[in-house]
Amino acid sequence: TAYTHAFSADGRWLALGHPNHVSLWDFETKKKVKNCVRFPKDSGARELSHRSFAFNKSATQLYIIGGRTPLTVWDLEQDKRSLHLDGHKVALEKVRFSPDGQSAASLDRSGSLRLRTTSTGFCFATLETNGSNFVWSRDGKQLIVARNTRGLRNLFSKDKNNQPSLDFWDVESEKKVAS
Repeated sequence: TAYTHAFSADGRWLALGHPNHVSLWDFETKKKVKNCVRFPKDSGARELSHRSFAFNKSATQLYIIGGRTPLTVWDLEQDKRSLHLDGHKVALEKVRFSPDGQSAASLDRSGSLRLRTTSTGFCFATLETNGSNFVWSRDGKQLIVARNTRGLRNLFSKDKNNQPSLDFWDVESEKKVAS
């Protein structure tokens, strides 16, 4: 049984999250290519509500989060883990690539957003957002962070005080520029 999924930007690859592994499928042929990641029993990856994937722009890397495990970068061409990125103090919720593919952002349960270069995994910024979901702006210069929402369908909702639940963060200055 697969619990979560991600498509590559070109639509060719499909990653499926299972209780203890990630499988990679060729969407054109509808055939499984391989099981590319196995999670150890004690990794916390079975906490499937916290699993998220993202392919990089060229579909050569798959960023994987799950349970208590750190962010894992899987090299799809060499079929091995290329990076194991620590830094978050609590379970990760989401991971997304910037539009140009040069950066990735990961969000944890506490609302801490870490921005990294995709080439090395270097964390160049940490934003304390209190967010529960986020998207990159089209130009990649801002992160739009939703506070206390469940999924993107509520991204434009209001909080109990009728305040907008969105914060706009400038990536370069690492500051909130609007709410």
